[in-house]
Amino acid sequence: MPNCCIFDLYGTLIDIRTDEYDPALWQDMAALYAAFGADYASDEMKNRFFALVREEEAALSAETGYSYPEIDLRTVFQRLYFEAPKTHRHEDPIKDEDAFFVFLANAFRVRSRRRFALYPDTVETLRYLKEHGLRLYLLSNAQKVFTLPEIEVLGLAPFFDAMYFSSEFRVRKPQREFMAILLEKEGLAPDDCVMIGNDFSSDMKIAAEFAMQGVFLNTDGWCEETLLQNVQALYPARVKLIESGKIAELPKLLGI
Repeated sequence: MPNCCIFDLYGTLIDIRTDEYDPALWQDMAALYAAFGADYASDEMKNRFFALVREEEAALSAETGYSYPEIDLRTVFQRLYFEAPKTHRHEDPIKDEDAFFVFLANAFRVRSRRRFALYPDTVETLRYLKEHGLRLYLLSNAQKVFTLPEIEVLGLAPFFDAMYFSSEFRVRKPQREFMAILLEKEGLAPDDCVMIGNDFSSDMKIAAEFAMQGVFLNTDGWCEETLLQNVQALYPARVKLIESGKIAELPKLLGI
């Protein structure tokens, strides 16, 4: 039995859907930027946003050598503001730029969300694992600026011994270095851990990099044939499936 569980977040604990291409989202963001003196047409802003994301990712990949870099989106929102056409002067200069760009990032996130809730039995399962002495960690491909507030809103923060967000470390799953950071900082051996997630290409792949046990939660309802094909492509002796996608089955699967 492992003595610690490393969890993915979105699609594993939190059921979330976002639409970052919704025209109404960009109309609202353009209006928000305009209120502070930065003028864009909504389509212009959307296109510039994604171009800046690609540019920042390419620069970070060149700097680090990572195939899976993770930028901090606050940089993109900042560049959008300072590089925008300015057709009028805002009367009140921004006094706290850091807080301003945190606000913009969170406004973007909240406006783009279409579904946002815990999967059934998530809190009860995490509580059960903690009560039985397991250490719980989060390893998430996520932007800390808006993911940490979402975790706190849903009441998950108290269950984790530590949380690792890709934007904070400039690298994301399945890059080996991301898991290595967690293991080194927490003093953990791969054999003591199990990686729990809903994505073969990131969660299970990074577990395979360390010959770590993986548990795949089938929250997307993949068919049995597809599940088995993905397991066979990785390391079948170390991957366990929860085909129902129900996290409540995890303690029994782990022998707890």
